[in-house]
Amino acid sequence: EKELKAKPSFIKTFEETFGDFDDLPPGQQLFITSKCWFCHQIDGKGGKVGPELSKIGAKKSKEDLEEFFKALDKHKEHPMAGRFKFHDQQIDDLIGYLVSLK
Repeated sequence: EKELKAKPSFIKTFEETFGDFDDLPPGQQLFITSKCWFCHQIDGKGGKVGPELSKIGAKKSKEDLEEFFKALDKHKEHPMAGRFKFHDQQIDDLIGYLVSLK
């Protein structure tokens, strides 16, 4: 019988942070899988490089966020500019998630 190896720390961290991943809404899953959380923090989870997004839905309208995501490759100030190519449904899912954060 093979001895099971311990999980790599990044997997343990992911599971501890997002243990209920399959139950999360599509926009939140995309936020996680696209690694937005590496830079952005929501409710104490995630990085601190980018703006904190816990209450982004109270600060930005759906239209503001649509404009941002649809022109993401043009936002030179964003470190991931030009690297994300979200299709319309993904943008809608992300925006739905972000506007719910109030």
